[in-house]
Amino acid sequence: MKINEITNEDPDSIKIDSLTKAKEWVSKIYNQFPTNPIDPRQRAIVWGEGDNQQFAMFELAPSMSKKDAVEIAWFQAYPRRQGVGSRAMKMLQDLAAKDGISLTLFPWDKGQVSRPALIKFYKNSGFIPIKKGSNVLQWEPR
Repeated sequence: MKINEITNEDPDSIKIDSLTKAKEWVSKIYNQFPTNPIDPRQRAIVWGEGDNQQFAMFELAPSMSKKDAVEIAWFQAYPRRQGVGSRAMKMLQDLAAKDGISLTLFPWDKGQVSRPALIKFYKNSGFIPIKKGSNVLQWEPR
């Protein structure tokens, strides 16, 4: 895959300042949520306790497909199909909107949820293709 197939940005326009802004935002968000004990690159949004606990795990990184954006590199919610993922994604989007950060992601087919179901979930959450025919999705703060 060529860079121009996944991004609507000129690769030279994704400069250090853009990456710095994204890195600072990732650090800010990571400081608000507990670390996943299994994978320290990930954070958790947790609701409830004990047997009633619900949570979403996520990993963020500066986006290489859009200037001044953060990529949701990994996202998974438990239990599935109970609105936990939607609630967690909305929380991340609200935090991003507050700081004027765009979000990007690439729905992959290696997890428990099929790629078409992921794409539907992300589109229902306001993500759109970064450009026509792209597999990278973006969300813009309002």
